[in-house]
Amino acid sequence: MGFCCWKFRIKILRYLARLEHSVPAWESDAKAAHILAGAVENMAA
Repeated sequence: MGFCCWKFRIKILRYLARLEHSVPAWESDAKAAHILAGAVENMAA
């Protein structure tokens, strides 16, 4: 997979992570997205 694909996935995960504060029902999913985004960023670097 190319770098562009990783950047796109990271953007999606960061967007989902922001829902932690605005959509209470998504709190646990948003936390998981935040952690996963960090892991993907480290792998893509």
